Amino acid sequence: MNSSSLHRKEQLLHAAKLGGTRRNVLYGNLGTAEGRRRGGLVSAQKQRDTGKGITLPKKIRLPRNSSALAEFVGIVAGDGHLAEYQVAISTNSITDVDHAHFIGNLGQKLFGVIPKLTALKSRKVITIIFSSKEMVRILQLKGLIVGNKVQQHMRAPRWVMANPKYQIAFLRGVFDTDGGIFLDKHRIKHKLYAHLAWQFTSAIPEFLSDIAFILRQHGYRFSHSIQRVNILMRRASDIKRYFDEVGTHTAKHFSRFVGLKP
Repeated sequence: MNSSSLHRKEQLLHAAKLGGTRRNVLYGNLGTAEGRRRGGLVSAQKQRDTGKGITLPKKIRLPRNSSALAEFVGIVAGDGHLAEYQVAISTNSITDVDHAHFIGNLGQKLFGVIPKLTALKSRKVITIIFSSKEMVRILQLKGLIVGNKVQQHMRAPRWVMANPKYQIAFLRGVFDTDGGIFLDKHRIKHKLYAHLAWQFTSAIPEFLSDIAFILRQHGYRFSHSIQRVNILMRRASDIKRYFDEVGTHTAKHFSRFVGLKP
């Protein structure tokens, strides 16, 4: 071996030694358990820094208890569904488009998750979808249920029931999705009578009782039937006070309240 070849070999050996030393500093001796552990931690950190190689959870906002959150929770309790990875709220694509956009904007403002709106014209349904496992987890912590609400006997969240302002906002969210305004017609001694009526229905007796409790707490008069799974408000003064105090974020209910004449 000539002198130039020997010198080159010595340079390569020296570079390899420096590389090994640097590797041990970063990762530890890979021939030991501690070295392998350190190597894995450094590799995982690089993946977190670059976002490559692993799926990172979406960062979302953690909203504090508020009237806005109480209304959103009421909306989901009314016409929404929680699955493992998404929150979906369905409503009428003909009469409730304005409310669908309100729901999407409210959810995005609260959680920072951009919704997707899909419409099925054949079924007159528009669905607002928030794809976020973390959002589902937070809503569970706020008292909502993943899966079948009826089978699991859903109740209004305790933090809502403990605060009069949250009760009002929750009631608005629930009624805007699952309530109705109509003319209640009935005949007495061959004479037809018609009165404006406010109605909320639910197949969950416990949840229906919670809504009745909120209405009673705020001085509304109504009939409450577990057998008919509904709450019915017939007094014009109570219905007017409802729209004055609770209000609505859907044009459908307000237009019926204003437009329906006995």
